[in-house]
Amino acid sequence: MFIDTHCHLAYMVDRAESFFLSEEDLVKIDQIIAACADVGVNELINIGTTPASSAAALQVAMRYPHVYATATLHPSDVTETWQDDVYTLKAFVKEAKTQPSSPNDILVWYGGQAGKLVAIGECGLDYHYPGYDKLAQRKVFESMIELAAEYDLPLVIHTRDAFADTIDIMRSCQFSGMRGVFHCYSETIDQLDMVFDLGFMIGITGAVSYPKNEHLRDVVRVAGLDRIVLETDAPFLAPQKKRGKPNTPEYIPLIADTVTQVLGCSIEEVAVKTTANAQKLFALNDHRISN
Repeated sequence: MFIDTHCHLAYMVDRAESFFLSEEDLVKIDQIIAACADVGVNELINIGTTPASSAAALQVAMRYPHVYATATLHPSDVTETWQDDVYTLKAFVKEAKTQPSSPNDILVWYGGQAGKLVAIGECGLDYHYPGYDKLAQRKVFESMIELAAEYDLPLVIHTRDAFADTIDIMRSCQFSGMRGVFHCYSETIDQLDMVFDLGFMIGITGAVSYPKNEHLRDVVRVAGLDRIVLETDAPFLAPQKKRGKPNTPEYIPLIADTVTQVLGCSIEEVAVKTTANAQKLFALNDHRISN
């Protein structure tokens, strides 16, 4: 069994900014999840990036026993309304982590299954494109770390051209039990120790299979199976064999195959260990619900 620890199902049906997905959208997602099961990808973590996509991620998680959700405000989605967005997100997470108290509570609509929200993220810093607001991104990131601390949830970290500042903020805001994963790790071997010292794992995507990315394969060699989880970031970053096509969680075995080549181990070893890592990090055995 494999777990895709990072995918964007709403993006895959072109509904990235919808609070609620239509039945037509959900039927398309049914087909995606069925295709995943056919290749042994049996659990998915559906990642939020805004209050809207976080709500949609939880909606999808409520539909399937082995799909989970995260919530956040992604650094690339930080705008002049970020304070309102953070307020909305905090209210949503509070509601999603408590039992419904009135017929109007969102969790009544979701069936009261509050355990399906398993992390805060993907959150962090992104200095890649011009025009970003560094101070606003920092404030949002600090708020997301506080939210993770309040509800004892792991963090899914996004950092792009901002690794030093990301680490500095995490150190200054570090809390007891802080944990999580650096999504789509693309930094150097030398920076791995800073990640591991914070108690975090790294996410390995299809980018590890690109011919030019020998440094990522070196990262896998150094990290080993104990400190990695597998993720597609679907519909982005398709593995080399599917490059040029939309990515999908069913391509997780292709990422695992590259890891087997790098580490000289079996596909079964990769499946067992990365699955165990993900289940422990996100406490999936505690959150699994039979629909």
